[in-house]
Amino acid sequence: MAYQHDLAECQGYADQVNVGQEAMGTGLLTAATGAALGAIAGAFGGGAGHGAAIGASLGGVSGGVGGGVNAYDRRAGVLRQCLANRGYAVLD
Repeated sequence: MAYQHDLAECQGYADQVNVGQEAMGTGLLTAATGAALGAIAGAFGGGAGHGAAIGASLGGVSGGVGGGVNAYDRRAGVLRQCLANRGYAVLD
């Protein structure tokens, strides 16, 4: 009975990790980086705007996915650490 209570409480802490916000923030950052790199690469081929668009698209998608995965990993880490702090054996 105590485990169920502790698990529910620890899941509440883990749920405070905002997966969507972290994925969006990382996606925007990598989209901007991808756009800059794409523009530079495109400038050598005569199409800086096209290169920037492709770089932004690829950067945004890969960054969004990566940010979401990192957030889920952090969420799982919060849950494991909370349970471990309460004396439960937790496997990595």
